[in-house]
Amino acid sequence: MNVVRIWLQAKRVAVTAKLGAQCDAKALNYPCHIAPWGQQSRDTRTYMEWNGAYAALLFINNWEYTRDAVFAKNTTLPLLEGLNAWSHCYLQRSSNGTLEDWNDFVPDQIFENGPGRNPSIGLALMMRVATAHRDIAHAIGEAYPAYVDDIIGNLAPYPVVPGPAGSSERVWAAATDRTWVS
Repeated sequence: MNVVRIWLQAKRVAVTAKLGAQCDAKALNYPCHIAPWGQQSRDTRTYMEWNGAYAALLFINNWEYTRDAVFAKNTTLPLLEGLNAWSHCYLQRSSNGTLEDWNDFVPDQIFENGPGRNPSIGLALMMRVATAHRDIAHAIGEAYPAYVDDIIGNLAPYPVVPGPAGSSERVWAAATDRTWVS
């Protein structure tokens, strides 16, 4: 994939999303509906801000299985840095300091055409990418940006809701303000 085109995609979405903060120049955004050649598909809506994090799992797995420091330094860490730069720019800080996955102009989605505040899958993938970035950087003696620790320490928790009627259990929800059924 052409990294310059992906960076331009991140810049375009940041403008559309009216993000107040300037995104780090390394920010990479791979929303759903982005084609393999780096351009968005004919469907111009942007879904799910975490598809890059999903794709990064293969690179994280490579590190966990091979411990190839050269590949990690030259390929995995730059990818994770770009993805974390985007997440930190896109996430919105609430009044209590929590980083929430929500934007009124370009909302993240649970599934296509299913906007949701703090989608569980998005939170899980963003946390996985942030912790992998920190852990790999530590293992090979590389520095990493402070916003990685901010994501790890302040990312919104999984949304939990009461379970089925008659149950005293609380269960994860697909997103904030969803029911256990969703």
